[in-house]
Amino acid sequence: MVPTFVQAGHKLKDIWMKQIGNKKEERITITALIPMITLDIIGLVGFNYEFNSTTSETEMAQAYKFITNYNPSPLYAALVDRFPFIRKLPTSYNYQYYDSVRIINTVSEKLVTEQKKTLTRGKDLLSLLVKANENLPADEQLTHKELVSQVMTLILAGYETTSTALSWALYFLAKHPDIQDRLRKEILDVFTNSDHFPTFEEIDQLKYLECVFKETLRVVPPGIV
Repeated sequence: MVPTFVQAGHKLKDIWMKQIGNKKEERITITALIPMITLDIIGLVGFNYEFNSTTSETEMAQAYKFITNYNPSPLYAALVDRFPFIRKLPTSYNYQYYDSVRIINTVSEKLVTEQKKTLTRGKDLLSLLVKANENLPADEQLTHKELVSQVMTLILAGYETTSTALSWALYFLAKHPDIQDRLRKEILDVFTNSDHFPTFEEIDQLKYLECVFKETLRVVPPGIV
């Protein structure tokens, strides 16, 4: 998976460098691109699926963007929790919500079905999951519906948490330039060429980078509501 991560990092770097070089853009909103690149990575390492969300607005990317970005008022959330039928009212939000769920479910269903039929299995998470599932006794295997649900859960859980953690890490680095300088020095000492594609072993040498991420996760753990 590391080569995919590194390639995505270079892609993000190239987009930012292009934006920086465009004098018309005085301010760059990095949090707009991070969720997109995260979704692209999850698609590739999770299911060998091309979301292409950094270059185009695919249905799947739009669907996840809508579901994860919606932030209802506390009153609405309390009412829905108490009166679930509200979700079935013919409102524009409900229409878009269920349409997004339908799109995600359709793509997830397609991915699982294709993976079951293929003779050559890859190293993505879905391939490994289906292969492991087939080797289990029949009474212990996940059903087709459960496999589809695993795909939907992996995308949603990995997409939101990873992009949020990375955004916070960059925010804290911007707020603490001394930490940023120390981290930059460590990275430049190990990677002298900005176009270098590092291996896992090389990345593992960046102990201060590991500390930065651990501290970010300690202060603002994205998995805790």
